[in-house]
Order: sequence, then structure tokens, then C-alpha cells
Amino acid sequence: MKLKSIQITPSGENGWGTKELKFSDAVTQLYGPNGTGKTPLIKSLAYCLGYPSVFRNDIYAKCHSSVLTITHDNKIYKLERLFSDDFDIVVHEPTKTKQNFYNEQDYSKYLFELLNYDFPHLISIRSEATRPYLSLLLPMFYVGQDQGYDGFYKPPANFIKDQFEEMVRLAAKFPLKNSFSKRKNAIDAKAAEESARKKSHQIKSLYEQLLNDTDVGALSLEKIEEQILIFKAEIERVKSGNNIKADTTSSIDKLISSKMQQAREVDDELKALEKKCQSINSVQSEIEAEINTLSLNEESRRIFMSFSEICSVQGCGLFLGSNASYGKNLLYLKDQIKDLVVSAEAAQLRVEILKSTMGTHLNDVEDLNREREKAQEEDNIDVVVDSMHRTISEIIELEITKKEIESLNELEARYIEAENDLNYAINKLEAQSNAPNKSSLDIIKFKSNLKSSILKWVEVIKTKNIAKEIEFVDGFKPNYGDEKLKQLSGSTHLRAVLSFHAALFEQLIQCHHDGIRFLILDTPGQHDISAVDLDLYITALKSLADKFDIQIVFSTTTYKYEAKGNDIDWLPTYFDEGFEQKMFMGKQ
Repeated sequence: MKLKSIQITPSGENGWGTKELKFSDAVTQLYGPNGTGKTPLIKSLAYCLGYPSVFRNDIYAKCHSSVLTITHDNKIYKLERLFSDDFDIVVHEPTKTKQNFYNEQDYSKYLFELLNYDFPHLISIRSEATRPYLSLLLPMFYVGQDQGYDGFYKPPANFIKDQFEEMVRLAAKFPLKNSFSKRKNAIDAKAAEESARKKSHQIKSLYEQLLNDTDVGALSLEKIEEQILIFKAEIERVKSGNNIKADTTSSIDKLISSKMQQAREVDDELKALEKKCQSINSVQSEIEAEINTLSLNEESRRIFMSFSEICSVQGCGLFLGSNASYGKNLLYLKDQIKDLVVSAEAAQLRVEILKSTMGTHLNDVEDLNREREKAQEEDNIDVVVDSMHRTISEIIELEITKKEIESLNELEARYIEAENDLNYAINKLEAQSNAPNKSSLDIIKFKSNLKSSILKWVEVIKTKNIAKEIEFVDGFKPNYGDEKLKQLSGSTHLRAVLSFHAALFEQLIQCHHDGIRFLILDTPGQHDISAVDLDLYITALKSLADKFDIQIVFSTTTYKYEAKGNDIDWLPTYFDEGFEQKMFMGKQ
């Protein structure tokens, strides 16, 4: 989101307003003496975004509304808010439709979704579910004149647990620290994982049972259908033939060939299963060795009194979730052992079934050979009938086998789908855990970059008498050596706040490109900082704006920034009756 323009509309003929004031794509400077109305104009900007700005009585009496025009995703939105004690905002959308909002939560939800921020349930300081407001996010992008420079984060209200840290995480698109939905999500994820595991186990048991009970060997559906067609053609040939002995012998030969082929396929599967059993035993031994090694490593870890003996850097994350990871790995390996035992038992059972099937096929071959000899010795109709009966029986067996294979294939597809569902459920459950993940590493990297950026901006603004050793407390608030911000005063305090806001803004805009893309500074205390040092600060912000396509808006009284390129100066131009000096607002 970027700022396009702002306009104050007057209340009646004698009311105060402004023309449409356009923002620069880089630096917009409100320059004028004290009392010219810079702060009401800056406040009006935040006011249109839902911030509970409070104005003097003359603003409520003389001004009707503030209209802030923003651009987002190359579309223009007008946010109009009435100057009133009531919450009353109208959004004029690019589609010419209007959205009316009468409370801050609904309006915040609208803007959060528009700017691609999450709008989660957080935990309040009373341990209740609550929602974030944009007014709680804005103080990282808007530093008001009244109390904005008193601390690193000065929101209009503080009702969310670890509020500042949560707002930084939300603005940077990091996982939240105290999500009210997190526990419920974890419970739901665990239930889904257990359900998926149960379903997978049931289908797997059905599949293995059907596989063990079915004598399909290595036959494919294509081969079975081919055999059925051959046998049916043979029956038709025998029925229409004249040479009974030759036809009968040929039919028996085809049956013998089919049985021998089935016997060879069963033998191949037997050899593969016996090799599989050997491999299972070998893998089981390796996993048992891995379990012993893992147990020894965990015992070695316990020798250390604390992880700080290895890594003293706060929040380094080196051993984050170590105990949980150890337990999870150990359970995983033991589950693998159980699966291997089950697999070995199933393979051994299959071996016994195949050996029985092999014996049946060989016995059938012997019987067929005897029938062949009998057919060659005799030449009567009984032999033909017996031959056709055997062929028809073989066709029926092949049709049964075909159905069994189709059932197996269907059950196998269901099993694969159940396994995929289980893997998804496991991954979702692990995402709810406290184990090290990409998100935690991203936060560590963010803090490291923020620390470097703070030190850079401290140098830019020529800050003296401040420690360069920075440690973060309460999430993202820096301590300088052993000193907190409240221990600093005057110029050092102001410079620390200014450098922090620039550093935080610099990091946030690189984490979320669709969100707030402006930094507003309302009249920094210029009695606490020289014009030279403030110019170095604003010039550096100008460079940041040019580099990242962001906007800087600031008001100033004594120091005047020399506009460069596409920068814009706003100056007071209204001099109505009763005014002692030119003002930013006046009669239209």
C-alpha cells in the first residue's frame, strides 16, 4: 500500500479544508512554523487508517472529513472518515462500490485482507481470544508527535499478550507467538493424524490379507486376458476340428504350457521374497544399531550442564527442540522395526502360500502329461470331453484370478491414497510442533539483520554515548549493552528511537511487499538533534525510498530538507481572517 493524496473537507461555508495534497513517491515534507496545522494533517492520515487520533475542538467544529487516497495492486481506494467521536469510515473501492464501517475491528479486517496480512485470533492479556487492529500495527510505521518518540512502540492501546512482538511477526509474515488457534489446531492436527494412521493401517491390513489369500503370482491383467482368449480360441478350434487326437493333444499342450509359465512366475516370486526376507533382516540389524547410537548420543548430551556451555548466543536456535527431536527420532526408528517385523512375517506367510501353489501347478502338469499320453494312445470322444473340461476350468480360474487382481489393484490405489493422506497429516502435525523449522530460522536471521541495521542507522544519525552491543528483549526491543531505552535521555534517547524505527522499517518492507510501504515521522524533537544530523537521517531515508520504492512522510519546523528529484514539499498557504500566520488548512 502506498499513499497517493489526502484532502480535508470543510464543515459548511466557514469550515476549514485543503486542496488535494499529493504525496511524493519518495519523500514528502510538511514544512512550517509551530501552530500551522502540520500535526492535525499528519494525524488525519493515520485517522483514515483507523487510528484513534484525537483532535482539538476547532478541528471537529470546522472540518467535516479526511479523505485519504491510497494505491494497492495498481488500484485506487479512497478512505473517507468523518471527524466525529463515532467510528464512521467509508471506503470508495475501484469498482465504484462503497463499504461502510462503524467499528475498528471490521475495518481492520478489511484492510488486513486487502494488504495480505493475516487476521488471526490472538491471546489477550486476559487470556481471551482477540483480534489485532491496524492501529496496533501502525506505530511501527507512524511515529506521532505526542508520545511516539517516548519508546520503540507506542500504540494507542495494549491488550494483546506480547503485543509488540506479535505485531512485528504479523507485519513480517512470521508465525505468531501466542496464536489462540494454535492449541486447537494442534489438537485437530493430532486427531487428523491418528484418523489417517488408523485408516491407512486398516486398508493396509485388508490389502495384505487379500494379497496373501490370492494366488495371482506375477500374472498381469494383460497376460490373463491373453490366456483366456487363447483357451477360448482353442475350444472353438477343437469343436470345429476333424482330427480328434491332434486337437486334443494340442489343447493339452497349451494347458501344460500355461501351467509351466505360472510355475516359473511363482518360482521367480519365491526367489524375490526369499531375498526380501534376507534384506529385511539386514535392515533390522542396521536400525537396531542406529537406535543404540542415538541413545548413546542423547546420553552424551546430558553430560553438559546446559546448552549455554556450547552456544552462548541468545536465541541461536542450535539445540531448539532437541529433546523432542530425540524422542521423535527414537519412536520413528522403533516404529520402523515394528513395520519390518510385520513385513517379514507377511513375506514368510506369502512364501508358504507360494510353495503350496507351486506344488499344485507341478501336480497339474504331471496330470496333464498323463492325459496327453492317454490321448495319444486312445482316439475317442471321452478324451476330447476331458480336455475341453480342463480348458474350460482353466478359463474359469483365470477369470477368478482376473477379478482378484482387479480387486487388489483397487485396494492398492486406496492404500496409496491413504498413505498420502497420512503423510500430509504427519507434516501438518509436525508444523504445529516446537521443533526447529524454517520459520524459526527466518526469525533468527531477521533479528540478526535488524541488529546490523540498527547499528548502521545509529552511525548515520551520529549517535554517541550508546553501546554497540545489542541484545533483544521482549522479542524485538533492543537493549544497548546493559542499558534499556528508558535509561537514555535527551538527544541519545531520540536518536535511539529514530534509528530503531528506520532499521525496523527497512527490514519489514523486505519481508512483506504487499503491506504498508511508508514511514511517517511527525516533527521529531528538533531541540534534541542538530539540523545537520537530522539531514543525514532524512537523506539516508531518501536513499532507502529510492532503493525499495517506499515513501517517507515527515513534518518539520526549524530544519528544512532540500527536496531532490521527485520529492515534494507541502507548505502552509491559507491566511484567513483571524489567522496570525499562514496555515495548512483554511476556508475553501
